[in-house]
Amino acid sequence: MNIRCSNSGNEDFLNTILWEFKKQSSNDWEYYSGDVKVSPYLTIRYKNTYRGKFLRVKYANASKDYTLSTQETIYSSMKNVTYLDLCLNKLESLHDSIGSLVELKVLILSDNQLGSLPETISSLKKLWHLNARKNNLKELPKTFFELTNIKELILTGNKELVLPRNIAQQFNLLKTLESDTINFNKEESLLEFIK
Repeated sequence: MNIRCSNSGNEDFLNTILWEFKKQSSNDWEYYSGDVKVSPYLTIRYKNTYRGKFLRVKYANASKDYTLSTQETIYSSMKNVTYLDLCLNKLESLHDSIGSLVELKVLILSDNQLGSLPETISSLKKLWHLNARKNNLKELPKTFFELTNIKELILTGNKELVLPRNIAQQFNLLKTLESDTINFNKEESLLEFIK
């Protein structure tokens, strides 16, 4: 489904489009895919696959207020999404409501301008892959270590980000950690890593 709307950027329209996505993809056996150009500033791609529900959000020259208000609407409307791609959007912040995506397993935040991650990210208990490379992160939220299913954590390109040396021990399932200061691969000796 391709829908183009030049002047319909309000929340009612977005809710209608998201409702269409949900309605058409309610059967897991039915592989649904669709692109919706909501406004000149926002395009949404949704795919229902055997691996889960994929959502790609692409902003184009949108204001910070616009991105935050639409994030809240998208997250509250798409709670069953398992894969969320927000890369290359120049996002400066994530709306707290991202924590409502409790089915989320993969979160791609790379190549934005995020200075921090919201504390509510700790609600994403099924999250196993987080890619937040090339942002402006300085620290991780205190609640970040409640993400006990993290297996892959990619944080390279956050020049001011300081990670605790014992970060590998914080995540029991961690297999890959990439950052500017620490690189860890489960195949390598953990003892050598913590020296």
